[in-house]
Amino acid sequence: TRRLAIKKALLLCAILLSLMSVSSLLLAHKSHRAMNVTPSAIVFAPSITAKSSPDNSGTDLFVLHEGTKVRITDQVGNWVRIRLADGNQAWIPADSVEKI
Repeated sequence: TRRLAIKKALLLCAILLSLMSVSSLLLAHKSHRAMNVTPSAIVFAPSITAKSSPDNSGTDLFVLHEGTKVRITDQVGNWVRIRLADGNQAWIPADSVEKI
């Protein structure tokens, strides 16, 4: 009976560890896909002011300079939402960047 209880406990632990492993692998795969789906781009304008919304009336957030690498996460009309390596996000005119 004690042996049977130990076997049941070990089986339960094995099942739980398997479920946790599968969950971790699925989350890692999803994260990897999310990082590789968003296209990279380079700022080609000498200097561009990043905005809080996809229009000229948006709040100025920061200035980007030529050669800055960004990720494009969305597009609305002639504006693209970009994400920098440090996680900051903003909107800039689509014609100020070139996809790579």
